[in-house]
Amino acid sequence: MNLRSLTLFTHVFGTLLLFSTLVLEWFVLALIRTADTMPPLLSLRALAALPRLTGVAALLILLSGMRLTAGGALRVPWIAVALAAMVIIGVLGAAALRPLRRSIQDPPDSRAEAVAAWKRHASSPFARASLRMRIAAALAIVYLMIGKPALVTSAVIVSLALAIGAVSSVIRSRV
Repeated sequence: MNLRSLTLFTHVFGTLLLFSTLVLEWFVLALIRTADTMPPLLSLRALAALPRLTGVAALLILLSGMRLTAGGALRVPWIAVALAAMVIIGVLGAAALRPLRRSIQDPPDSRAEAVAAWKRHASSPFARASLRMRIAAALAIVYLMIGKPALVTSAVIVSLALAIGAVSSVIRSRV
């Protein structure tokens, strides 16, 4: 096994870890939304671990990606768009989960109020839209890695993915 193979494995592993964190978030939010009483402690711990896991995934992707491109990443148009999409994914995730994480860290006095607050935050339209938009953007990044399109095409692909993610959450909430 050579260094390039190990670097490529690290890149793929980081991508799989990123998608795993998105799936974990989906399940945890669903558990919190549907809980009649306190959600399982494991789901709350998983939610607390999501930022660290996502950070590790992003770090693995970025470091291995820089190695794979030998430092010329920003000169390649699709990579610049993919990096911008990763920033968008991070910002959307932080903004969507911050209210829920804060209410878990500093819960209201009564258990019923805490559960109601957690359900409200987990059910917010922005939390749902953010998750779908991040999944769509991550899939768009994978497509960019495979297709290696030009700058404008790359930007259109990521923009369409974000729009599809947002629209799908609106359509899903009306059904």
